[in-house]
Amino acid sequence: MAITLQSTRFGDLELSEDDALEFPDGLVGLPGTRYALLLPEDPDGAFAWLQSLDDASLALPVTRPGRFFPDFDVVLEEEDVDPALRDTEAVETWVVVRAGERLEDFSANLRAPLLIVGRRGWQVINRADEAPLRAPLVAEAA
Repeated sequence: MAITLQSTRFGDLELSEDDALEFPDGLVGLPGTRYALLLPEDPDGAFAWLQSLDDASLALPVTRPGRFFPDFDVVLEEEDVDPALRDTEAVETWVVVRAGERLEDFSANLRAPLLIVGRRGWQVINRADEAPLRAPLVAEAA
């Protein structure tokens, strides 16, 4: 079944139910639980968008952390881990990007990454010592 979303950022989006991701616990500070991961047309593109299916005005820029932070690691407490996340081979990791006026102001939230398995996702607290809330993208990329 198709979903038509009138996104304020991207205009009308035609998505299938298979494009929908369910975040059972939601995202910290944001309403809703259903999102679509909008990948760039260029497979080498650095950024994607996490578009809310519950709030058409909400879209978050995201990136795969390994592109900017090659040593990035997610450390979780056993009680924090949903059973679906135990198969680490199946987990896709994304981080939310905070854009700024200048490129130097762009940062990534390494403290609360998004872990996706199949069509479900979780925002988790990364217990790694080197996982800041606002890690500069440009400084790490350079």
